[in-house]
Amino acid sequence: MSNYILIKVTNNINRFIDKCKSNNFELYNITYIKKDIILVKIKKEDFENIKRYNYYSDIEEYKKLGIDNLIDKIYSLKYFILTFIICIILMILSSKIILKIEVIHSNKEVRELLINELESYGIKKFSIKKDFYKIENIKNKILENNKDTLEWISIENIGMTYKIRVEERIKDSYKSDKEYCNIISTKDAIITNIYSTKGEILVNVNDYVHKGDVLISGDIYLNEELTGSMCASGIIYGKVWYNTSINLDLNYQKKEYTKNKRYNLKINNKILFKEKYKNYDKEYIIKNKFIELYKEKEYNIKTYKYNIKEAENLALKEIDNKFKEKLNNNGVIIDKKILKKEINNNKIYMDVFVVTNEIISKDA
Repeated sequence: MSNYILIKVTNNINRFIDKCKSNNFELYNITYIKKDIILVKIKKEDFENIKRYNYYSDIEEYKKLGIDNLIDKIYSLKYFILTFIICIILMILSSKIILKIEVIHSNKEVRELLINELESYGIKKFSIKKDFYKIENIKNKILENNKDTLEWISIENIGMTYKIRVEERIKDSYKSDKEYCNIISTKDAIITNIYSTKGEILVNVNDYVHKGDVLISGDIYLNEELTGSMCASGIIYGKVWYNTSINLDLNYQKKEYTKNKRYNLKINNKILFKEKYKNYDKEYIIKNKFIELYKEKEYNIKTYKYNIKEAENLALKEIDNKFKEKLNNNGVIIDKKILKKEINNNKIYMDVFVVTNEIISKDA
């Protein structure tokens, strides 16, 4: 089976055609581009001989046809095709292989316990994914083996990662080793709520107390006579006041994404396509130690300025976040008031009065 090419012939066109016919070279689909320029289809194996017999004309290969043309197109798209093939392979692998085990818990001992348990059931790096029923069975076995330590386990498959969340069992067996203690106030406050379990309550709601005042006594009285003692327990909430300061830049920068995007591939620190955008974010499709497949999203950095009201609201929100962290679920902000506000050098400075309702009691 012959392969064909398209050639371009310039000068002495009629002589070229006559010479080819006299030497039995087949010419197909002769197309005139100009008076002295034609495109003509020939057999690939005749090309060198045609050039030799027609030395008086300028002859060059214009285009490959048939299978050769297809091969050239495939070669020109080799990087795209390679990327596509790799993506398909990675998609297949991501549906079968686990490359990362991520246990989410603040206690290191609990994380290590769970990792060891999971490995004993074959859930580890570079292992084959297990079906839903096997996962449920493994979770139940781990909980049964550690029923005094673990309360609940969740195993979520995200791509090539098992993301595991766990809750530790809370032991309700605390007993104070103190024979005597009182519950005292840790701050100056107005009492808002009283939750007592043991001891004599010495204050009422709306009472003003100072730091160090006894709120619940561990002394036991009978007919106004001290007959014994215990370690008092209870929780008391109080209204507490704070003065706090904050400053905030009025100028701020913001990312603005353009419409420019492209996919890229990184294998063992080698990147398929060189850097194209000055500023861009990566949106990962697959990411592990060896391979990263991601979308590059171009953005520009623009500078804006808050108006005064926006700056005030943002500063108050930051105060909310600061107190939320400070109170650590042991209280809430119930009021805020701006005492003083200044603007200088593109910054806003604020003094803020904050009122909280929080736990003020501790044993002593």
